[in-house]
Amino acid sequence: MHKKKLILIVILIFSGSSVIANEKSSKKENPQIPGVLSQELYGKPFLSLDQTILLPSYAQDLEAQQNVSLKSPKKGLLFSLLLPGSGELYARSWIKGIFFLGVEVAAWTTYASNNSKGKDLKKEFEAYANEYWSRERWESWWKSQPDVTQQQFAHHTLPETNTQQYYEMIGKYQKFNAGWEDVALASAFSDTSAKGVHYMSIRGDSNDKLKLATAMTGIALANHVLSALDAVWSVSRFNENVKPSMRVKYTVIDGRPTAMANFRLSW
Repeated sequence: MHKKKLILIVILIFSGSSVIANEKSSKKENPQIPGVLSQELYGKPFLSLDQTILLPSYAQDLEAQQNVSLKSPKKGLLFSLLLPGSGELYARSWIKGIFFLGVEVAAWTTYASNNSKGKDLKKEFEAYANEYWSRERWESWWKSQPDVTQQQFAHHTLPETNTQQYYEMIGKYQKFNAGWEDVALASAFSDTSAKGVHYMSIRGDSNDKLKLATAMTGIALANHVLSALDAVWSVSRFNENVKPSMRVKYTVIDGRPTAMANFRLSW
């Protein structure tokens, strides 16, 4: 009887020592969170927070990782509407972003250059016309023409003021050729004014540059629209290529094991 009691006591002592030893060996400090011990929960590791003050810091790190979100197509659209290429850069589409941005810079640079030169040439041909074409000279000659001739060209009426149409008509129509000082009045309908030809050359250059400047504004506008549409597509492609991964750990909070997720994005 005494032997059975002795054996039972030995078994109980041995079992208790094994439990304590197992508990101590199963606990080890988590290298990712100093001071936090890792245990086993149903064969899976979970965290035991002996120093609960560490939990808020770890939770904040986890929350920061979970807040990593996909990019917004609406933001990409807005960025590129304001500045072409910026929406593509937001979507990390570097080559297309630089391309659209380059088109924008080139369009406005070309606009500024040609618009300035066109306006300078406009001032030049207007000053040239004011110096070498005379309304008084032309009106005096025109009044001397027979009624048949005047009726034939009656539909071309010169404006009373020096408008854009005025400067166009004095160089474009033969009716007003007599106003140039180098034209012989007797052969005004057949003579060619060298000054008139030079005037039209300057005016043509001015118009070409102003038209090119206007075309650049159209290209810039189209660049905004195309870049905005492409930015939406680029952001969508970026989001499709994002690969999320999640790792779950178990943490003891208020004495109870709780699952805690670790979220990660890669692209």
